[in-house]
Amino acid sequence: MGFDFVEEQIRLAQERGDFDNLPGAGQPIESLNRQYDPDWWARDFIKRLADEDTGRSRSAELERKLAGVWGLTSETSVRTTVANLNAESGSDMFDADEVVTTWRRFRASIRAR
Repeated sequence: MGFDFVEEQIRLAQERGDFDNLPGAGQPIESLNRQYDPDWWARDFIKRLADEDTGRSRSAELERKLAGVWGLTSETSVRTTVANLNAESGSDMFDADEVVTTWRRFRASIRAR
């Protein structure tokens, strides 16, 4: 039963095109031409940790830049800043509507003081 279920899920995914245009499709596997290295897993693990650390550092930098919106005086400026940060990150890391809503509350609390 389990095997049939898995095969069916793979078939459905193929029909939906889930496997189309995957990164590296049609390219040779990088490590096939290398000499065997018994410590390959350790080197790969260290590389992945470094990549994760770089990603975390980049996210923290973008979040620090986002903190600059609290000093802005118009919603248009806030939306432009969020759009620029999302473009810099290469994804929709920040939700512009959510940031604007929080920014409005922040501005209202300042006016109330």
